Amino acid sequence: MKEKREKYLHTPVLQPSVRKIKSIGDYVHAFSNMSFQARALGEGAKTLFDMVNASDCLKTLTIAGAPVPGGLQGVICDLIELRFIDVIVTTGSQIAHDLVEALGFSHHKGHHTMDDLELRDLRIDRMYDALLDETKLNEVDLILNRLWEKLEKRTFSTPELFMEVAKYITETGIHKGQSFLVSAVRNGVPIFSPTIHDSEIGISLTTFNKKNPKRRIIVDLLLDNEKYIEIFSDPKYRKHGVLILGGGVPRNWTQQVTPMVEFIKHGVQILEDREIGYDYGVLVTTDQPQFGGLSGSTLDEAISWNKYAPQARFATVHCDMTIALPLMVGAVKEWMGI
Repeated sequence: MKEKREKYLHTPVLQPSVRKIKSIGDYVHAFSNMSFQARALGEGAKTLFDMVNASDCLKTLTIAGAPVPGGLQGVICDLIELRFIDVIVTTGSQIAHDLVEALGFSHHKGHHTMDDLELRDLRIDRMYDALLDETKLNEVDLILNRLWEKLEKRTFSTPELFMEVAKYITETGIHKGQSFLVSAVRNGVPIFSPTIHDSEIGISLTTFNKKNPKRRIIVDLLLDNEKYIEIFSDPKYRKHGVLILGGGVPRNWTQQVTPMVEFIKHGVQILEDREIGYDYGVLVTTDQPQFGGLSGSTLDEAISWNKYAPQARFATVHCDMTIALPLMVGAVKEWMGI
């Protein structure tokens, strides 16, 4: 009986004092010795640290939700410029929000009880307690339309298209603010957007193609599949990791690369000697698994789909990304001595 009890009762929950904690890294380390989502956040940071430190690991960041209106654009730039990630998969809408900031405009503090009918009349868009002047999206549209006019008529993958956007706003001198798109292109980090059509970017392209049927700009999302498979399958990467903010299409598209590789190699998903999926997974989400949706599903569940390696290391943080991400990235930066 004593041995059985000791099997469970061997690691005390620590009770840290804020008077003795001096840095973000210390706080997050203390979290990992507490309970509930404090421990989850601490374990998430430690898993991210190991993933970032694995030199032979492909590190992919997936972004859903509204991190730029929420104030996370700078942390995303940090992830790129500190070389913590190699690939980004995001929604087209976050590229549009990033471009608003890149042009020197801002998102603004509001409140979730504001009068939405009045905001509509004023052409102000609300995302919970963040506001965006809709006329600034029009500025983005005008600039993108000038770029579409200059592009040669051909088929683009989304990383190729975003490279053209970043080059255009920097070369023309209209890049005045911070931009994770520009940072990514400068640092050789490709950005994929499997939902580009469902965004301001997609609306802009649709409008251009409708008005210019002989000069249509074609974005081939299946070409994105091929390009990501090439990156994922590069022999220099012996391991693979993914940091997931939110869920949605960016998460699912990124995770399904292993089944895609199996189909390409074998024509079917084989029963033996299966491809090895991601070795690390860090999920920051506010969704729940019991409703069956992908955004809230556990990372363990994805093992059944062969999207993760059988012995993959997981961490799931049930927390608003605007809280969790800065703490995790700040801690990893400190632990690495950067």
